[in-house]
Amino acid sequence: MNILYTHRTQGRGVERVHITGIVNALKDMGHHVDILSVPGAEIDEKEEQTDIIRKRSTLGAISKSFPQFLFEFFELLYNVIQLFRLPLQLRKKKYDFIYERYSLFTFATVLICKIIGKPVILEINDSVIVPRVRPCFFLKTARFLEKFIFKHAHSLVIISTNFKNLIEEAYGPINSYVISPNAVELRQFMPTNASRELRESLNISEQSAVCGYIGAFHKWHGIEWFIKDYIARFKQNTDLGITLVMVGDGPLYSEMKALIEDEGLSEKIILTGRVQHKYISDYISLFDFCIMPDSNSYGSPMKIFEYMAMSKGVLAPSYGPIAETVKDKQTGWLTEVNNHNDFISRLFDIASDKNALKDIGLNARQYIVNERQWKHNAEQFLELLP
Repeated sequence: MNILYTHRTQGRGVERVHITGIVNALKDMGHHVDILSVPGAEIDEKEEQTDIIRKRSTLGAISKSFPQFLFEFFELLYNVIQLFRLPLQLRKKKYDFIYERYSLFTFATVLICKIIGKPVILEINDSVIVPRVRPCFFLKTARFLEKFIFKHAHSLVIISTNFKNLIEEAYGPINSYVISPNAVELRQFMPTNASRELRESLNISEQSAVCGYIGAFHKWHGIEWFIKDYIARFKQNTDLGITLVMVGDGPLYSEMKALIEDEGLSEKIILTGRVQHKYISDYISLFDFCIMPDSNSYGSPMKIFEYMAMSKGVLAPSYGPIAETVKDKQTGWLTEVNNHNDFISRLFDIASDKNALKDIGLNARQYIVNERQWKHNAEQFLELLP
């Protein structure tokens, strides 16, 4: 089939991983895929993440510096561009259907496809009905357009059952959909031989279990409470054979680093700062298991799938979308949401059981192999077509 993939993102970070994952999966299945994106946000598979960030600096500056009402005005204005560009693209080539990564206020694709009778499948990762980093200014307009978009798309690809329920509560029943959590490209997440060298460079003893985290140091990721509670519990028994390694940076990084240094625990709680994307798999190989201190009730965290793909069990709160992926004591470990004491206690219990670490890690990898590669996502939504 000929497929047109369209999106209105900067095409970097998790967005890029998701876009390339779906596109490459479709190509591997023998389909032809063209991508229609915001000018300047084209995705080049050969680019490093650092190059992408530099290339998208203009788009990023607009999204960060513009007042919210003005930013949303430009989001609406994008429909004018799409109303001209999409028909031109459809005249160049005959496409069997259009796949769009949904963005707030972008109604042009669904409108055009409704007029010409072309199937459009929408991938839903965001919505005005869920908490957002940038609260919506034109809220009523956004809800009106979103209801139209969700009702008139051929089908929806939704990242969790909870998210689907929220959509139906706000806009009524969905005619055609599939629940499709995130996934991974296995070729990018294979165990590496760099973990021993990395362990030595970080001065971690062979006897120590390594608990790992990769991500941003934001409050809503639970970083602040987690590090403070972890330090308090660790100080009760400093002989515990565990080293915490946290990769990434963000608003809380400097504050947490200073706290760890003040407690004299820099050798037991290692903050690496940001590392290049190509080295991420090396760090995951170093870990014995991984953590996700907090999440939300509707999202599908990408990092969980990357950890599991590399045979690492993950400890996480039992939000609905996470529980759809992680099975307690089978492919990972789940704790009650917002039960911080339980989370910390389980962490130290897990670190002392090396047999369980290995077995659950292998189970996690097998789950990804069997069910959560990008090809599985593609196979799911292709079944929605007439």
